[in-house]
Amino acid sequence: MVQQSKNLHRETMAALQMEYKSLLKGYIPFSTDVEKMGVHRAPVLTYAGKDQASIAYRTIWSDIEKKAKITLKR
Repeated sequence: MVQQSKNLHRETMAALQMEYKSLLKGYIPFSTDVEKMGVHRAPVLTYAGKDQASIAYRTIWSDIEKKAKITLKR
């Protein structure tokens, strides 16, 4: 999880993006709903589907699918 309010988190993400160009652009934002996955024993999308973290998981998965399709076409 990335907490945008923390300088270290922002700086680390920027450094990773510079070093690894193929790194996915999305990230999971800090969210108590993500932390509650253990309590719910379920993915965040099942109990907090409209939360920012749920949207981020969907976005990352979409990016992974796109990269996989590109790789398969080569």
